[in-house]
Amino acid sequence: MKKNMLSIKNGVKMLKKAGTLAVVTALVAGLAGCGASGAADGKSTGSADAGGLTPVRVGIDAQQLSYVQIVAKEKGYFAENGIDVTLVNYAVGIDTINAIVLGEIDIGAAYDYAAATRLAAQTNLRLTSAYVVNGEDTLWFETSDPDVKTAADLKGKRIALTKGTMQEYIWAKELEMGGLTENDVELEYFSSGGEVVTAYVSGQADAVQGEKNFETEYEIRFTQDDYDHIQDISNWCADNGITDQVEIKDFMNIDAVKEFVPDKVTYSDK
Repeated sequence: MKKNMLSIKNGVKMLKKAGTLAVVTALVAGLAGCGASGAADGKSTGSADAGGLTPVRVGIDAQQLSYVQIVAKEKGYFAENGIDVTLVNYAVGIDTINAIVLGEIDIGAAYDYAAATRLAAQTNLRLTSAYVVNGEDTLWFETSDPDVKTAADLKGKRIALTKGTMQEYIWAKELEMGGLTENDVELEYFSSGGEVVTAYVSGQADAVQGEKNFETEYEIRFTQDDYDHIQDISNWCADNGITDQVEIKDFMNIDAVKEFVPDKVTYSDK
C-alpha cells in the first residue's frame, strides 16, 4: 500500500499542543503530601506500608508519554520520595480517567481532549497539572490515496480514529481547515490506537492521524497557556453538544505542582 503522509500542523495553533496531557485525580488530591486519594469517594487507598512508603495507583496508557512513569519507577525515583507506585496499563488515556471514577486507580494522565470531556461530566475529578512533551512534534494524517493532497481531498474517505480521544478534536479541526464537516467523511471508530492502525493497514480505512517526535523533553507544569488550551477544548465540546459548558478552573487542584515546581506555574485565576 503506497502511503501519502501530509502534515497537519501548520495553520492550526491548537494542534501544536496535541502532546499535552492533563494529570487527573479524584476530589481529594493527595499529591502534595505524597498520599493517595480515593478514586471514587476521596478515602485513602491505604496507609504507608512497612517500608514507610505510601501506595499510589497510577494509570498509564500505551503511548510514549507513559515512558516517564515507567522509567521513574524502574529507577526508584518514586520510592526515594516515599511513594510505592503501582502502574496500571490501559489502551488509551481516556480509560485511565474512567478507571479513577470506578476506583481502580488514584491518578491518571490523558490527552487534553479526554480530560476536558471527563471533567465536564464528573464533578469528583480534579485536574492537578499539565504534563507536556517539548520537542519537534509533527502531527500528520496518512492516506493510501495518492490523490489526497490536502484536507479538502478527504471528502468521502473513511477515517479511522478512537472515540472519546483527542483524535476527534484534531480531525474536526483538520476537516474544518479543508472546508469539510464530519458529514462529508465516514468516521470509523475503534477502541484503541492499535485497532486504528490495523484497520488502516488492512484497508478498512483510507486515512489515520498520528504524530512523530524525534527529540523529547518531558515537563510537569501548569501555565496560563495550558489552561486556556484545555478551556478552549471544553468550549468546543460544549458548542458541539458533546458536553455541558463548564469552567475548567472549577475542577482544578494544582496545589501539588505549585509546591514542587512553582517556577513552572504561570496560571492565575485572577
